[in-house]
Amino acid sequence: MTLATGGGALRVLIVEDDPGVSRLALRALTRANYDIRAVALGQDAIALFEAEQWLPDLVLSDLELPDMTGLDLLRWCREHGKRIPFLLSSGDSEALAALDGRAIGATILGKPWELGELDRAVRRALAQ
Repeated sequence: MTLATGGGALRVLIVEDDPGVSRLALRALTRANYDIRAVALGQDAIALFEAEQWLPDLVLSDLELPDMTGLDLLRWCREHGKRIPFLLSSGDSEALAALDGRAIGATILGKPWELGELDRAVRRALAQ
């Protein structure tokens, strides 16, 4: 099933510094017919937002990035009027437990995740 807006596939931006996790997410979401872009740094994601050439319908971000946190990226988006759904993911169960997804406006997903689990989490985030 292809999810679409305005006749095109939904766009998902993956912000993940681990190349293996990024490739896995890219493969899973491409199979689900999403239009995907992937970057390794929060600043690269911000550059995409500022260029406004390709705006995602959803951001899938690692909680801990080399240059900022996924939460920092979420805050930047909100402060700049970007009301894009966020899916924050981490293998740090303590860090995830400390987050209240509803309070921060994000869907939370622990790592490691399976391909089907990622697709379901993306759909949940898009539905909110």
